[in-house]
Amino acid sequence: MPSDETWVTRKKLVKYFREDCMPRCLPFYIIVLTSLLSVPLHAQSRTNAKANGRARPKITNLSPSSGPVGTSVTITGTNFGTAGTVTFDRIASTPTSWSATGIVAPVPAGATTGNVVVTVGGVASNGVSFTVTTSTSVVATPTFNPGSGTYSSAQTVTISSTTSGVTICYTTDGSNPAANTPGLCSAGTSLANGGTVAVDASETLKPSVPRAA
Repeated sequence: MPSDETWVTRKKLVKYFREDCMPRCLPFYIIVLTSLLSVPLHAQSRTNAKANGRARPKITNLSPSSGPVGTSVTITGTNFGTAGTVTFDRIASTPTSWSATGIVAPVPAGATTGNVVVTVGGVASNGVSFTVTTSTSVVATPTFNPGSGTYSSAQTVTISSTTSGVTICYTTDGSNPAANTPGLCSAGTSLANGGTVAVDASETLKPSVPRAA
């Protein structure tokens, strides 16, 4: 059985820890607890930064951020490595150039508005939105040779456009030609690009904006 002296010593130790040590040790306990709680957060951060031992690719910018199918898009970022895959809303593209910080890839056929993702070694990057727009054909206004003007005699006029593969519609009575359907004139006479028209001095030649055939 412990002696009276032993019991007194134990009581003093208990009193010390209760009244003296606790106020001093409490900040230490808080620091230790905080450190323990932060371990999962740091682990999660490392998991996000790396996957399967490889640094995760990160996209920082798309230029342009919208365009039709076929548009060449420059993807800027980090950890792209030397090769991988690029998808536009889960549709694979075929990159034309690749470096650790930049990729150039066209918008693939069938792509719709959605995220662009770079995957390297099985590790996918963050997704950055790209808007797929509808392609609009732009054609050059037709020109005359000889140029427009008033002539006292009949002229043979060449009508042409710098846009290849177009059909030109024209009139010689002053009315407005029209081509609402590509390759077909809804008003006026059709003419192959670069074709010629004989115009009398009393006639007025008008071409339409050419449409792709």
